[in-house]
Amino acid sequence: MTSDNASPQPAGPAEHTPHLYLVRHGEFPSNPLGLLDTEVPGQPLNAKGREQAGVAGEQLIGLGSTATAVYHSQAERAKNTAQIISGALGVEAVEVPGAFEVQAGELEKRGDPDALATYRSYTHAWMRGSDLASALPGGESGEDVRARVFPQIEKLYREHVSQGRDAVLVIHGTLIRVTAGLLGAIDGDFSASHAVPNCGIIGLIPAGDGELGGAASWACDDWAGTTPQA
Repeated sequence: MTSDNASPQPAGPAEHTPHLYLVRHGEFPSNPLGLLDTEVPGQPLNAKGREQAGVAGEQLIGLGSTATAVYHSQAERAKNTAQIISGALGVEAVEVPGAFEVQAGELEKRGDPDALATYRSYTHAWMRGSDLASALPGGESGEDVRARVFPQIEKLYREHVSQGRDAVLVIHGTLIRVTAGLLGAIDGDFSASHAVPNCGIIGLIPAGDGELGGAASWACDDWAGTTPQA
């Protein structure tokens, strides 16, 4: 029996839903120049990029991240970003294979309108789940991208998210958008029209039975601070 004058008990902490956080790397020299720079390992972060990575680490802390490691692609800029974020979270940074940016092929190091339009025409189609067999000139196809990225997503789901922990993967802007679309986490038109800023954080949660690539296998509840369209 409780007294009518008893003070209300404070609510406990809100339960944190395990997420797969896809984080774009911080700024590096080719970004402000608008160049298609996809080669690995590539250049390191610039000073602005290092600052952005520090902010991303604080944002993940604010989100209540339960990650026990920060994973990253083989690119130097992703590695630098992950090292800064992992330092903020007090965990290790771990490199994974197959998570590099969509390879530009013959368009590499170009920033002219024709090159950018060609790159986008292919990758935007893949975001919508279309023309996956088509390949960028001298580059890779949507099927190539899916074949190398999905095993890494599945591994992070199995070893972290399905066990009740967040997974953080630092990768690349176009790769994030293509991956989110192919996972069924986001509307393809939304992905094609919403670029991910440097160190933008995309929050994904399982929405099905963990089967990758299905129409409802994942859902996106945060697109770099924007509420996404289902």
